[in-house]
Amino acid sequence: MSKLTNKFDLPSSIFSAIENISKQYTRGESDLSVSQLIDSPRIRLLKQHHAKDIEEDVSELIYSILGTSVHNLIENSDKKSITEKRLYADCKGWRLSGQLDRLLISDQTIEDYKVTSVWSYVFPKEAWELQQNVYAWLCRQNKIKISKIQIIGIFRDWQKAKANDSDNYPKLPIQVMPLRLWSDKEQDEYVKDRIELHQEAQYRFDNEDFTPLCSDTDRWKDKEKFAVMIRGKKRAIKLHDELEDAQDHAKNLSLTTKGVSVEERPSIARRCKDYCSVKQFCNQAKQEGYV
Repeated sequence: MSKLTNKFDLPSSIFSAIENISKQYTRGESDLSVSQLIDSPRIRLLKQHHAKDIEEDVSELIYSILGTSVHNLIENSDKKSITEKRLYADCKGWRLSGQLDRLLISDQTIEDYKVTSVWSYVFPKEAWELQQNVYAWLCRQNKIKISKIQIIGIFRDWQKAKANDSDNYPKLPIQVMPLRLWSDKEQDEYVKDRIELHQEAQYRFDNEDFTPLCSDTDRWKDKEKFAVMIRGKKRAIKLHDELEDAQDHAKNLSLTTKGVSVEERPSIARRCKDYCSVKQFCNQAKQEGYV
């Protein structure tokens, strides 16, 4: 477990609550949790190797209180389903575990509760589909049939005024978000491939002192963009993926408008920049200037 700090002198009650949440978590008797399976092997290995050296400040974990509160309320009030159930299954010699928020046996449904930003509704997270399909795989290995997976999104930053003004904005501060349930073959192949990826990374880390790099997806790295700008305006007229397209746009716009230019917007690995707890131990992050 990482060391908790309180750099901003937040109330001791907040510190204690987050400390208790951190102590409660366990992946049980398993080699990998579902969250680890779908995540970067590099991050898992660095966390494993530097477990005693990692520091996290409570200010960065505030939302975990909200998430845990919601899970506790559901667990203590819902008597018609199975809540906070941890399942186990073996694949390629490793044991995988995952804890389901809510399992409705009669409806063959997995529900996962997320206290999250509205932007997770506007731009759905791919990791959610991965996570819930691995949960469905775990259920299948435990003889539990699943025909539907969904997220219950609770939006901490929802605004009623925006809900009235935009078709893409959620109409309520809570939303059921159905996810695509993969075929059995897709689930089997994905779990097997990810297990093998982590096993190879673990072997090379243990025997060759080698840690595989994170992918752009692991690092939440966006593609670089090229912005067509007009002098005196802060916002881009349009963002292009290709420089040539931006230059053509700027050239055509220049025929009728003065002060047109193209500005490069470099790609940023958002996880490395703001959200990775092991970046101080990561040469990949250091080489790109995030440490």
